[in-house]
Amino acid sequence: MAARISEIKTLHAAIKSTSRTLDVEPFPSLLRGLRRRAASHNLYRPAARFREMASQKSIRLHGKQKSTRSWCQLKSKAVIKELFTRQHNKKWLETHLWHVKRMKMKNIWGYRLAATSMLKSARSIYRSFTRRCVVHDASYIGCMQLEGYYEDIVRLLNTMSDPHLPSVGSARYNRGDRVGYTHLYEYLSYPVKSICPASYVWNPKEIGNGRRMLWMWVHPSAYSETMFFIKHAIECERPSLTAEINYPDIQISDLRDDIVRFEVTGPQSTAVLQSILEPIEEANGGQKQFSRSAQVWRDLQHLTSTQALPPSVVIGMTIQDPRLKFPQKIMHAGDAVDSATDARIKEMIVSWPKDVSYAAIWEATCRASAYKTKTSEQSLRKRREENLLPGSKLAFTSEDNCVPILLIHRGNASYDRDSISQPVLSSSASVEGWTVIAPRGWGLPFWRSLVFTGARVAGIEDYRDIHLQSGLDCFPYDVPGTRAFEDYALKRKSEAEKAWLRKPSAKRLNYSKLGIEYPFEAAFDTLMQLETNPTANKLGKARPSYSLLQGNTLVSLFMTSPTKKEEAERRLRSKIETTLSARGIQSSSLLRLDQTLVKVQIRYIDCGTPRTNAIIYLLKKQEDYELACLFLRRRVPGIKTEEQVANSKLFEVPAPSHRIGCITSGEFSFSIGRGFGIGCCSAAGVKELQQMDESYQRRAKMLVLVRNTTDHGCRPAQLTVMQ
Repeated sequence: MAARISEIKTLHAAIKSTSRTLDVEPFPSLLRGLRRRAASHNLYRPAARFREMASQKSIRLHGKQKSTRSWCQLKSKAVIKELFTRQHNKKWLETHLWHVKRMKMKNIWGYRLAATSMLKSARSIYRSFTRRCVVHDASYIGCMQLEGYYEDIVRLLNTMSDPHLPSVGSARYNRGDRVGYTHLYEYLSYPVKSICPASYVWNPKEIGNGRRMLWMWVHPSAYSETMFFIKHAIECERPSLTAEINYPDIQISDLRDDIVRFEVTGPQSTAVLQSILEPIEEANGGQKQFSRSAQVWRDLQHLTSTQALPPSVVIGMTIQDPRLKFPQKIMHAGDAVDSATDARIKEMIVSWPKDVSYAAIWEATCRASAYKTKTSEQSLRKRREENLLPGSKLAFTSEDNCVPILLIHRGNASYDRDSISQPVLSSSASVEGWTVIAPRGWGLPFWRSLVFTGARVAGIEDYRDIHLQSGLDCFPYDVPGTRAFEDYALKRKSEAEKAWLRKPSAKRLNYSKLGIEYPFEAAFDTLMQLETNPTANKLGKARPSYSLLQGNTLVSLFMTSPTKKEEAERRLRSKIETTLSARGIQSSSLLRLDQTLVKVQIRYIDCGTPRTNAIIYLLKKQEDYELACLFLRRRVPGIKTEEQVANSKLFEVPAPSHRIGCITSGEFSFSIGRGFGIGCCSAAGVKELQQMDESYQRRAKMLVLVRNTTDHGCRPAQLTVMQ
């Protein structure tokens, strides 16, 4: 044994060294003196060839880890519950989580909406809506459904709509192939007590027993008010409505949670939608109207601009799931068009087809089915993994979703308005686009496809800028005389005043020294002698006592009538009574010009930019008028640079009695290259301005002075009354 001791020691040493070589430490180690923290046991930290060894060693030392699937499920449920809890006082759109990561959010009108991009986007938004495409999630626009006999619905809405615009029962709209626009007023209160603008479309098909269905969209700030007064009108008109046992009267339904709405604006809007919306003909049972809709939609890609189409036309389709071909690329029409397609396009422009406006989205059961049977994202991912060619698009099968939609065309410069008589600021600002109406649950799939195709996203503030750059007013910001405007103005005033008070007295503007009496609001009620309204707080919101003169007919008559206020008022009342009597309506409300506002456009004739709440003054001094004419001709004596012009006190602030209006939205206009604003002036002030131009025989008409709430002086501008 003693003779073998040396051999045994050598064998033990060899075994020990071999074991040490095989048992490689998978985690990198340092000397104990160099360690500063606990060693990492992350299995993904070692090199790839050591990870299996590290996993086995971890199991040998610590045992097998318990499954965390149950914990993940509990955590997922808690997250979902928390997300619903956050919406207790405000609603989220279906695209909320997408927007909240990329845009500044704002609580307004009972929703949590995207306001604007995190980046500077004013110029990029302007370039996009004039040259490319802008997309806006307008699902917050409330939709209500009116169901009843056709004559009853027409009679009801005629008591609340503008009689100088086409009636809801007009032949151009009652077939359901076009969308109509009107202004809503309280029951039998036209032309005062305005509520909001509204758009509507008829269901092309009857729903049985001679009954029809109408969808109406109104702004969320006036949705509850509109619903209240429609129900009030039904109660007042109930004796004259066609009543039966099974269908007693008009039924109203709230569709705000049933459909989503997207506004796609810009010259490339048709090309963007052509790449996303692929109609399905085989899934429609061979019905003729769906095949015709698909053919019309495919023919539109050959048009250079859809402004050639009749305004506000409707296309109803059933399309494939947009997720199958995601991400899509924008389609560009080819130059070659065959003779048959060219003939169809010409016929379409002259006479829009009557059998392309219906879609299954009108049926509540179809909307519910599209939501409940929606294919999960997980199943689509699994199908993509099974594709032989990675990255290839999924082919449509009979088991895939069929999504019914409505497409509403917006192809003229009026931008969803009842009249095209008001021109835009320039030809580049002529906007065109489409409105997409889809069932709920499909907002995010459509949204992702629109964004990946190249459309730029716009928030509510960007959408307001689009209206301003086009020279158009935006509700409720630029429509005083409504409860929605008063509510918005009150909140804006409170926020601005709180922000001003948070600053130290030495770091904030002293409005008292500037002579600004109302720095945080457009005080229209101070422009005229007003009376108190006993029913002002009926809905919890103040009803302004002044009204707004709207519509091409009344505004044109007001501008062409004599400069005397009494004669102009008499002509307007006579016209209103004649129009109302033609519809068999008698209104007890009287128009008073001393309590009426008129919408105006303001264009600076020199440098400077009008801001919100800026004050509009009459230009009474003849020497100031002559100096303003020099600005108009770009010939200002003694002033060389723009900085000298901006800092010079060329025009003193007129007396408070010369104040005739305020600006509700103002900004630098990229369309005309100068300051531009939209506001309102008193009707009496506009008539006085006309009288001054006539009495002094001024060649440059409608010149006024505008003063921002932060300026020491005024700037000359030219005023244009909006139709």
